[in-house]
Amino acid sequence: MPTPDTLALIDHRLSSIENGYIELRDAIKDLAAAINKLAIIDERQVQSALVMDKLTTAVDKAHSRVDNLTSEFARAMEAAKVECVSITKELERRVDALEKSDVENRRVRNWAFGLVTLVAVGVLGGLLKLIGLSV
Repeated sequence: MPTPDTLALIDHRLSSIENGYIELRDAIKDLAAAINKLAIIDERQVQSALVMDKLTTAVDKAHSRVDNLTSEFARAMEAAKVECVSITKELERRVDALEKSDVENRRVRNWAFGLVTLVAVGVLGGLLKLIGLSV
């Protein structure tokens, strides 16, 4: 039969094993919780990477569209510039023509006024002769 010292020693070793087992079980629980947290973080990181890829694609498309719009705007501005130059030249031509016609109109008005004056003097002279007043 075992002696009381041997039983105490066996009891002490079983307690040590039990304490070690409890510590190991708690450590495994903590490790499992940490692994679950890492899995969640990894899943979120994968989702973030997918979102970043989609955002990058969207930004690239937006940049492409902006480049296209910038090119279209530059072409439209060049066309507008050409049109403005054309309109300006046409307006200058019209103003020149109006200035020339104004001079010609004054000359014609002066001639017409002189002719009307001459006719009026002639009619007045004829009336004066008709009524017997001579000049």
